[in-house]
Amino acid sequence: MSKDIVCVEPSCPFDDVLQGISACRISYVVVCEENRPVGIITERDVVQVAANRARGAGEPRQTARKVMTAPVTTVRSCDPLDAAIALTQGGQLRYLPVVDSVGDLVGLLTQTDLLSVLVMTRSSGSRA
Repeated sequence: MSKDIVCVEPSCPFDDVLQGISACRISYVVVCEENRPVGIITERDVVQVAANRARGAGEPRQTARKVMTAPVTTVRSCDPLDAAIALTQGGQLRYLPVVDSVGDLVGLLTQTDLLSVLVMTRSSGSRA
């Protein structure tokens, strides 16, 4: 899991979110209140806002809260890896914020992270 996560407050202007996504070259931003994830903004959300703006729809000065996907699905840091894999199997979730026992954000798992672990596990198992 990645521990270097870009987070914004729900009140953050959406245009600032876009600048952060572009500057950091990432495809998601976790929306947090007091270090607890309340939503996530992914490239899918960005495309939807862009499409709305192109049609002249949507608010010109949106905030992260208006754009984010919420509630956000999370996994606990103590959950088995299989729990995270099960959540992503439907193909709808590519990013899973990881929270500690009190719900504070401690990391983020991506489908790429999970695939890497599965490949390493399979590779080490086939040599044994």
